[in-house]
Amino acid sequence: MAQDKTAVHQDRLAADADAQATAADRQAVATDRDAVHQDRLAADAAAQATAQDRQATAADRQQTGLDRQAAQQAAANAQTWDPTNYSRRFSLPILNVADWVKLGTWTAQVADRLLIEMTGGYAYSIDQPTSTGGVTFITATMLADTNAAFPNVAGQYSYLGNSACNAVKFVQSGSNRFVYDVFVSRPAYTNMTYRVMCAGTWTSVNAPSQPYPGTAAGSATIADGNPLGTILTGSWTSTNAVGNTLAMRDSGGSLAALAYTAVGAGPSYYWWETDAALNNHQWYANVDGGVLSFGVLNDTGTAGANWLQVVRSGVTVASIQFSAAVQQNVVTLANVSGAFTPNCQLGNEFDCGTLGAAATIASPTNVPAVGRVQPLSIKWTQDGAGGRTMSFGVNCINVGGTSANTAPGKVNFAVGKVYPDGKFYYSIVKGA
Repeated sequence: MAQDKTAVHQDRLAADADAQATAADRQAVATDRDAVHQDRLAADAAAQATAQDRQATAADRQQTGLDRQAAQQAAANAQTWDPTNYSRRFSLPILNVADWVKLGTWTAQVADRLLIEMTGGYAYSIDQPTSTGGVTFITATMLADTNAAFPNVAGQYSYLGNSACNAVKFVQSGSNRFVYDVFVSRPAYTNMTYRVMCAGTWTSVNAPSQPYPGTAAGSATIADGNPLGTILTGSWTSTNAVGNTLAMRDSGGSLAALAYTAVGAGPSYYWWETDAALNNHQWYANVDGGVLSFGVLNDTGTAGANWLQVVRSGVTVASIQFSAAVQQNVVTLANVSGAFTPNCQLGNEFDCGTLGAAATIASPTNVPAVGRVQPLSIKWTQDGAGGRTMSFGVNCINVGGTSANTAPGKVNFAVGKVYPDGKFYYSIVKGA
């Protein structure tokens, strides 16, 4: 009996365990169902996101298409002339009288800018057409000036070469402070071509022979142009020393001028001899501290020496110093009918050669100018026979009182100075 009760109890425990297991299984099934449901929800969300991505991609494609259309339209617009801010080129007829030309009307806002480009120039000439060319630029800026007595525009004109106009006038149109008629004054025989670029709008008129625009309140006149330079032509250059031209080298590479000027605290001129030996290329002349120096330099310019220095004091030359030996040429005198005539313009040292007969040293020619004196030395030699007498011209005065050595083979000198009156004052220096 007790065993049966125990068995029944065990069966009940087993049944309870089975019931618990069944409940656990049911709970697991419910959990699985929830998981499946969450997976379905996630799949639905993913599908919805994919659909949104597709919509975004379609929108991007549409925007790309719009961008392409806009770019194509912009390119087309760039090829289209916009008459509101860029005018075509206009050419004005040449007149034989000066006139005012109304170019057009500019309508703008504050800080808008205007640019007018002109080509041409005045003083038309058939035989020198290249000398009349030029480029002119007219610029203006719209201001914010509310004072009706003053212009609401500021401008200027500049030119390269010859200007196409000699005055520019901005005339306010009625009471509108932002609308201006633009006039230019051109000289007679002016050929002019122009175009306009601006912010705002431009209305071309292109009307020559206009009356003087006047000086109404709110108008602005530009009478002075700014030269930017000159267009060079062949007439502006020269290989010769011609004034108001640009120096051009000749076929040999030389520059010609009436004068060369070096300006500075110690101005110098340098010469470089290309075919000289090493350290013999460079020469110079320099002025510094009232001293004019001539000298030589080595090829690197790091060492050198003066060979001549001239010191000044005001307009007076105080001293001249040679730093090297001074050598003079010897002029050989010809015996013409027994007379030797020294020409002072040829030098200071003369040689009569060897005397074979009696001869005369005539009075010197081409003597120094007034206020100057010239040293003179005349040499002659006795031949093997000796006894050859040397006489002197009327203007040759022996102040030494000695006579020449006439022994065979002896050398003699007449040494002295020549003055402006033609007198040659000399002494005889006898040879050994």
